[in-house]
Amino acid sequence: MKFTTILAALCTLTVCAPVADNTRLEKRNYGGQRFGGNRDTIIIQINDNNGFNQGRNEQQQQGNDGIDLTVLNFALTLEFLEATFYADGLNRFDENRFLQEGFAGVRDQVNLVSFHEATHVKFLQDTIRATFGENQDVPSCRFNFEESLRDVKSMLSTALVFEKVGVAAYDGAISLIQRDIFKTAGAAIATIEGRHAAALNIIARQLPVPNSFDTPLGLRSVVTLVAPFIAGCDFQLPAQPFQSALTLEQEFGRWGNNVALGFSGDIVEGQTLHCNFQVGISHFRTQIQLERRGNGLLAQCLVPNELKGNFEATVFVVDEDRDIGITEDDHVLAGPAFLPLTF
Repeated sequence: MKFTTILAALCTLTVCAPVADNTRLEKRNYGGQRFGGNRDTIIIQINDNNGFNQGRNEQQQQGNDGIDLTVLNFALTLEFLEATFYADGLNRFDENRFLQEGFAGVRDQVNLVSFHEATHVKFLQDTIRATFGENQDVPSCRFNFEESLRDVKSMLSTALVFEKVGVAAYDGAISLIQRDIFKTAGAAIATIEGRHAAALNIIARQLPVPNSFDTPLGLRSVVTLVAPFIAGCDFQLPAQPFQSALTLEQEFGRWGNNVALGFSGDIVEGQTLHCNFQVGISHFRTQIQLERRGNGLLAQCLVPNELKGNFEATVFVVDEDRDIGITEDDHVLAGPAFLPLTF
């Protein structure tokens, strides 16, 4: 069954508004209303006696379409990154190379993950084209995986990061998506990304499922995590990275002990900074002891005992003592980073 047939069937149940594209932009702008041009929409109006609500709802639907298109195209960009990464890695390393590095039987698993990511790319392309029109899906960015494909071990380590990013990105994007049909599709992909992460955790000899809840991340957090791998795009990403990436200075953090984190940036003398540890939708902050190290900064902060029972946290450096939201992140100075936790 073709995707358009499936979408049409679902739309009869969810009252999807058809979208007709009237304009095309020569240089597509990834984000906001400019990305897809102007659109006419058909709105089913209930109990509209004076026509006032009709115009208001048409404007709202156009805004919702712009948000959904932006989020779907961002998801497509991430899937392009994953699919390209796996394809490049599999082309570079054959079965013998996996065996030589001690990963017997792993290449077949990676090959299946690669197939999944390529399938996600095709699904998102078909979804965008069927809903918003041809040429509304973004092309692939250009990627740089040289440092991540030095050997099989580095490939698998990077793959684990990408899968964690995928889970966090879909979980965060669901709150931004307007149409229920797209939320359902995003959830269906997010669970597969989670299974990929669990499989790669096992290969890395880590706990397959470290926490009771996955951690949703906003657009800026996700862009910050993938920015080092993007060499260029022919469109604007929907968000800019945070001021600085955050690097782990040790392999694990321990509950009730300090963890060292490296970052860069201009800090005002006497400014109070915190480490924000996020697990699921819960946030915990501890104050930073800061020191300068060469051209960068070294943060020492306590891993809260409240995190006991969780074996991974997503950590940020913030300049205000308040939670980070999917869109409320203007106080983030550095991060995020995935911090494994242990006893």
